[in-house]
Amino acid sequence: MKEELVLRRADEKRASGEGYSAGISALPLDLVSEAAKRVGWLGLIYATGFLLIYFGPRLIVGTPVLELLAKPQSIIAAVSILLGLAVFLLSRNTSIAPHRLLDLGLVFEVIGALGISMSEFWGMFPEYSRELLLTRFYGIPWECVWIVGFPLLAPNTPGKTLAASLAAASTGPFTVLLSAVAGLGLPDAPLYFFVGYFLFTTYLCAAVAYLISPFTNRRALSLERVCAIAHAHDVPVIVDAASTLPPRANLTRFVSQGPDMVVFSGGKGVRGPQGTGILCGREDLIQAA
Repeated sequence: MKEELVLRRADEKRASGEGYSAGISALPLDLVSEAAKRVGWLGLIYATGFLLIYFGPRLIVGTPVLELLAKPQSIIAAVSILLGLAVFLLSRNTSIAPHRLLDLGLVFEVIGALGISMSEFWGMFPEYSRELLLTRFYGIPWECVWIVGFPLLAPNTPGKTLAASLAAASTGPFTVLLSAVAGLGLPDAPLYFFVGYFLFTTYLCAAVAYLISPFTNRRALSLERVCAIAHAHDVPVIVDAASTLPPRANLTRFVSQGPDMVVFSGGKGVRGPQGTGILCGREDLIQAA
């Protein structure tokens, strides 16, 4: 009976949003913070990879910079790279709420997918033939990796994940249509091929991303629920938060979620002497340490 009462209170606390990020109630705050950091690293990896893969070979063969930047796909690629760097820098800013960074990450997912699509599909069909379609167009586009991988590393609510994944999946068809309007693609290319191709690649991956989103954002118990279960059996909870400083807010954030003691390292991010640290919590546990 005692355990049921404690767990019910923890669930009520979760439903009210206390200890969870605003707007992403399905995600515990500690998981949101971890996911926000991964969004930053995704931005840096994307920017570096795109810079090397897209611009690197073109500059090596001697393409003039102004000529390269005048191409629509290059402009989109440059914007995507700058956005990736911006996401990384924003993820280092501790004044921005982690759930805001996750929402920004969804915008980055869409624009990043557009950058990939522009580099793949812009002006792909200077001439049309069945052999050309079979040799140059079949295969899984890189957007699929991006669409499925993004929610695995930076989970969000299923609704937002679906919206971002569908928008990212649509960047391929959008690029093909835009290329045709610009006169770089053939207007008589068979529409059924493009519909079937993107339906069973990018849009299928968008559906996969949506289906896995409920599992990615509930992959672990929240700290509040762990404390509720442990305390119902008179088991103390000690949190190893050694590397979570900065930000300074973590000094009180973990303690407010109910553990009996939280341990911070005096080295690492604090840059203090090794062998020092901060213990917050019950006096008897601190004395025992």
